[in-house]
Amino acid sequence: MSKDIIGLTGLICVGKGEVAKMLQNSYDAENIQVTRLVEEVALQRYGKTDRGTVEQTFAEINDDGITSLIFGKVDRSPHDLVVIDSIRRVNILHAMKNKYNDSFKLVTVHAPRSERLQRIHSRNRQGDPQTEEELIIFDRNMLGGKGTSKRYETLACMLQKDALLKNKSSQIETLYTTIDELLHRLGIIR
Repeated sequence: MSKDIIGLTGLICVGKGEVAKMLQNSYDAENIQVTRLVEEVALQRYGKTDRGTVEQTFAEINDDGITSLIFGKVDRSPHDLVVIDSIRRVNILHAMKNKYNDSFKLVTVHAPRSERLQRIHSRNRQGDPQTEEELIIFDRNMLGGKGTSKRYETLACMLQKDALLKNKSSQIETLYTTIDELLHRLGIIR
């Protein structure tokens, strides 16, 4: 059975998780959350999944380990459509493209900073930036590049996108329509 695989990339609170849930609910996609895979490893190793422990586990299992976890989930999936939330490392992106070729499409999800900040406040997650200034600094680190954390290479991934999904509306129906149009453009829905 041939699978279509969509990788999602982008900054925090652009709506990657919401897009993944919509694909899961409306198109019977398997929703693979990279952070959840690493949290499972952290829980097995350390018995906890706080932000620091998960960050440490990301570093320990490195790109090859994360790629292996993703490959295992994708290859075992009985679904025709698989969505991976979120790809923020170039080595992982290239591994996906090399293994799955034309079946893999990378989608950059984008949303205006003001809407992202509202979503951050709504989700109220410990460790998230709370002001626009903090979000700018956080984004700079997530984008990667000179002088930033080596964990994230989000900008380098975003630039290799097959499609851009602009999530600029708080209207859920608009997002469903945008996702449907995107799937048609990518050739996933014919």
